[in-house]
Amino acid sequence: MTRRKAAFVVAVVFTALAGVQQVLLVAGFGGWLPGWQPWPYLLVAAPAWLVSRPLWAQRVSAGPRPAVGALRRVPSRAYVLGVLVLAAGVWAALQDFEPYLGHEEAVYANKARSWVDGTPDAGWGVYRPVGLPALGALALWLHGGGGGEGALRAVALVLVLGTLTVTYLVAAAWTSRRRAVVVLLVLLSGLGFLRRVPEYLNDIGATGLLLIVVFLLVRTQEKEGSRALWGVPAAALAAFCLRYGVVGTCWPWGSPRSSRTARARGPHRGGGWRERPCCWRSGSYRTSCMPCGRRGGRSG
Repeated sequence: MTRRKAAFVVAVVFTALAGVQQVLLVAGFGGWLPGWQPWPYLLVAAPAWLVSRPLWAQRVSAGPRPAVGALRRVPSRAYVLGVLVLAAGVWAALQDFEPYLGHEEAVYANKARSWVDGTPDAGWGVYRPVGLPALGALALWLHGGGGGEGALRAVALVLVLGTLTVTYLVAAAWTSRRRAVVVLLVLLSGLGFLRRVPEYLNDIGATGLLLIVVFLLVRTQEKEGSRALWGVPAAALAAFCLRYGVVGTCWPWGSPRSSRTARARGPHRGGGWRERPCCWRSGSYRTSCMPCGRRGGRSG
């Protein structure tokens, strides 16, 4: 067996394993194949498909040309719009499987609600990023102070659609528009991505912002005289405010104790969860978060 034929067999087998794994996960038998994600299989299959391309490229090109021509006549923007609509449909469908806010969601929801109507921000700590509750507070305010979980989960939908749009634009700039659509489909089919789609969390949104940072840095290196570097601080700061909480951890706000400690230790060691323990476990989102000590739960 030649090297190309062996690579073709490897490509077919690992691509099939990736597909079978997704079917098993949907059916509830994900433990039968290791990994829980298709990426390891596809990373092996991708170079194998490239090595064996002379065996299958000619047959594919000589296949159903009318169908391929019809697909190529569809504008790439229509495909992008279709993927975004599909993502919105997936978000809506998964709401039935995530009807209640999880623990982390509840912490951010409490903070957003506290900014709107002054209720206690139970579980909140200065180490947490302020971007997500700020967006949640805006959503609640647009709903007239109501809306509840639906308004907050709508913020997650906006972040998902924004990240998918950024991914398409970056992939289109680095490859082509139609290949960027394929990238969107691969991203949307990932179980790790789907797991976070319905949740009021900041992982997906921060990923899109960091992708902007990477694109701007690459653009600066590739194009002489480019001013893309000017946009890096804004995108990086937005990502940190949305996800990483560095702004809140380094800034000496919070209780008087945390402020004094921050001034004594310096900006890189002040504040944070060690200086202001909060009750954020064991159902503590129903209790108050004290500046020091604990109330109704374990500090952490």
